[in-house]
Amino acid sequence: MTFLRYGQEMGALFTVGAMLGFLVVLALSDFTFVWGSTFALSDGLVATTTDLLALPWSSALPVATVDAQVIADSRFHPALTELGRADIERMRGWWPFLFMLLACYALLPRVILWLVSRFYFRRFIKASLIAYPRSDLVLARMRSPIVETQGAASDRIRVLGQSRGMSRDNNTPPDGRLFLLNWAQALAADKLHDFEEFAAVSDKNVLGVGLGSPAEEMKQAKKIAGSGIDQLLVVVKSWEPPLADLADFLAQFNHVSRCTVYPLALPGRPVTEEKMEDWRNFSRTLPFSVVDVRALENV
Repeated sequence: MTFLRYGQEMGALFTVGAMLGFLVVLALSDFTFVWGSTFALSDGLVATTTDLLALPWSSALPVATVDAQVIADSRFHPALTELGRADIERMRGWWPFLFMLLACYALLPRVILWLVSRFYFRRFIKASLIAYPRSDLVLARMRSPIVETQGAASDRIRVLGQSRGMSRDNNTPPDGRLFLLNWAQALAADKLHDFEEFAAVSDKNVLGVGLGSPAEEMKQAKKIAGSGIDQLLVVVKSWEPPLADLADFLAQFNHVSRCTVYPLALPGRPVTEEKMEDWRNFSRTLPFSVVDVRALENV
């Protein structure tokens, strides 16, 4: 996308330069345009071709078209040794047509492609940032306000959100596009918002699954999947192996673009690399465009 954008930009600038050079050369030199072919091309065929090429602007700029008489008079043959003054004047009718060919078929497509690539380039950059692992934490910190008291300068206190014990209601605004699945009650309900990773999740977008009726939970999954969420957060127990039940449940969210799996560590113990690799292998089978696995430390 970057190559397309800057490639078309340079191509458009080159074409503009060629068009300006075209005008300067014609202004400073007296050129005559003639045409010829080894093949037996008729004047009528060339006239039809030029009419088709001039179709986009012929009604608005009839002066930039070539009539049949000019085509016939400007046909070159080696046996022709000199041109009359009247013939030379008629041959000047080619120049507006040739200039519009450059504008319509060389400059315009490049400008259109440049505008399209510029539009998608910005979306691509934005999408690449959002898809980058742990970018949501950076965005959450950027949205978290820095609170400053209005007391004396010496008494002012700056408070930043902490990674633990942070209150979502007072620090980070809820994001309705996030949905949190607490699989098999991996994390106690009253501890969910103690983690910075879930600070932006609204209370109504939290659901405990994995312990109830599979049919009922599948029904809930289909209802959630149609609610317009952008990212799915899944908390699992790191000390348990990935189960097919979880994969089947997450398959209901195949239209969601991104999913993040959080293996929760045991209190005071880190998630081992072996367990993380198990969950990474599991995540590769999930039907999401972007899936990442992040250890959730339970200190």
